[in-house]
Amino acid sequence: MKKVLSILFVFSGMALGVAQQSVEDISGAYHISSNDPHGDSHVIISPDHHFAIAFFGGVLKGTWQKVEDHYLFTYHKEPKVVLYARYNSSIQDSVKVRVGLDANRGFAIRFNSSVNEAFTAIFNEAANCFTYPYIYSQRNSIEQIEIYQQDLRKYAEGEITNSKNYIFSFKPNASYNEFLLTGLPESYSQGGTSQVRFMDGQLFMEDQGGIQKRSEYKDINTEDLEFFEQYFKNEIFPEVLDSNHEQFPYAENPTDQDLVPFIRITPKMMPVNTIVMNPGSLFYAICDD
Repeated sequence: MKKVLSILFVFSGMALGVAQQSVEDISGAYHISSNDPHGDSHVIISPDHHFAIAFFGGVLKGTWQKVEDHYLFTYHKEPKVVLYARYNSSIQDSVKVRVGLDANRGFAIRFNSSVNEAFTAIFNEAANCFTYPYIYSQRNSIEQIEIYQQDLRKYAEGEITNSKNYIFSFKPNASYNEFLLTGLPESYSQGGTSQVRFMDGQLFMEDQGGIQKRSEYKDINTEDLEFFEQYFKNEIFPEVLDSNHEQFPYAENPTDQDLVPFIRITPKMMPVNTIVMNPGSLFYAICDD
């Protein structure tokens, strides 16, 4: 999400003038101070019932509606694991899988395997140094890709847990020879709703005190406003991934084949308690001390 990150750095430093207060118009820009070393967050609320929360490394989005004396914010739920596929005639005698999953989220993978076969960790334990893109290749066609994700949430002692590990099973057409495996952090896949109140020009969100409106919507920096309005409209993971989308693989001097769109493959999600793991990992990424 290079474009998202770059615009966030611009947005996080922009000057927002204090707006005239309005108890009736919730739209605008708000600033949330934080002691987190990653910095503060920003809330953007549009008049056409969209909102976004921008923080270091990402943007959550959703829709809002007025319900009696409060507002209901509904967060957009994104998939944890996404697979795209295409046929690329320039790839000869091999099948390639581009991997863009986070090494710290407990992912493992297997190809064309039966139910009881072992998984292989995508990255080595304690991976801490990355040089993307990571591309796995094999000669045989791929008719099934399965991703295991361990539930890495932390629970307090005595807390009732609803810990669930999942296998995401993708079954693409065997004619595809290039794949893009990606996803987003846990915070994007939670979804859900929250009640928000707006009084005397301040926004009251869950676990937050009053957040002062810093700017009316129309007064937000033009570049940032264009970014968020596009972000409200566009899917992070569309059904067809074309070369205009920020998730599309970068090529310095693309050929026609490099620009062929990818098709998103729908997985079957299966809860699982334990799996068998192979030693080693698909990729090794670690820095010397």
